[in-house]
Amino acid sequence: MLLRRLAACAAVALLLAGCGSRLVSGTAVPATAVPTMSSPAATPTAKSRTNAPRSTGQQKTAPAALESMSISLQSNLNYKNIQGLLISVCESGRSGGAEQDLVGMFPALDPSHPEHRIKVHFEPPEMRAAKDEGYYLLFTGGYPTQPGRTIKVGFKAYVDNGDANWCGTVKF
Repeated sequence: MLLRRLAACAAVALLLAGCGSRLVSGTAVPATAVPTMSSPAATPTAKSRTNAPRSTGQQKTAPAALESMSISLQSNLNYKNIQGLLISVCESGRSGGAEQDLVGMFPALDPSHPEHRIKVHFEPPEMRAAKDEGYYLLFTGGYPTQPGRTIKVGFKAYVDNGDANWCGTVKF
C-alpha cells in the first residue's frame, strides 16, 4: 500500500515537472531547472535564474533576449495566462496598470470573460525597432474555430544588460 502511494506521488511530481511550472503559495511560477527523464538528475534542462548570463559576465544580445521573451509571451498569449505575461513586465509596469492594459487590449485574458476558454493561436511576433528606443513585438492571433477573426496584441520592449522586459502595450 505504501509503495503504491509513493509511486502515485512520484507520478504526480513528474507530471508537474513536465508542465514546466512549480507551485508556490498556490501560484504557478515558471520552473527554472526541470530535469527530464532522459537527462541525468544533476543536469538541468534550462538555465536557472541564478545562472543567467549576467552572473557569468556574458550578456545576451538584444535580438537573443527579445527572442527568449517573445517565445514566453507567445506561449502565455496562446494559453491566455495573464500571470505568465506579467512575469516579464518592467518595474514601472508592476507598479502601474499592466494587467488592466493587457485585459483592455485582449479582454479574453480575464478568466471571467466569456471567450476565455475559446482557443486562440498566436504566431511568432513581428519585431521592429522603435523610433526612439526599444522595440515593438507585434503578435497576431487567430481563432481556429472562427476563420477570418483575428486579434492583435503589441508590446513595447526594452533590453537592459541582456534582459528583455516589456513596459507597455501597443495598438497596431
